[in-house]
Amino acid sequence: MDDVAKACEVTHSYIALIEDGTVSPTLEFFERVLSVLSTTPAEFYAEPIAEQVVFDSAFVPKELTVNVIPSIVEVQPHTETDTYSGNEVYFYVLSGRVKLICDGNTYLAVSGSSIYIKPYMMYKFVGFGGATAKLLSVTVHSRNYMYKE
Repeated sequence: MDDVAKACEVTHSYIALIEDGTVSPTLEFFERVLSVLSTTPAEFYAEPIAEQVVFDSAFVPKELTVNVIPSIVEVQPHTETDTYSGNEVYFYVLSGRVKLICDGNTYLAVSGSSIYIKPYMMYKFVGFGGATAKLLSVTVHSRNYMYKE
């Protein structure tokens, strides 16, 4: 707001008084503010229109509901899960730590790690540490690969 005050040739304190409702600005001052902000009175007072980002399942495009499947995977300490999906799978470690054994290589994934599994990869998770690890999994079904669940 200091930039607006400077451009309108008033003090920051004057702007604060206007914001608090202590002082009412003149029409001339209001026009200067609009000019500095490169806006119109209608745009200045308009309520922002929120873009829709949450959808009921009835409104999600069919290709998303059929081809993309999110889930939460929990891996208990000192247990392992063998998996081969035949699909692309993306994981995000929400909490805990796991060892990922993928195509014979071992990786440590901790909270905040991202993992990408290609459709042809064999992998399993091994619980590592003293707490249950939670992973967000997003499976992308592909018609190009055979898979087993």
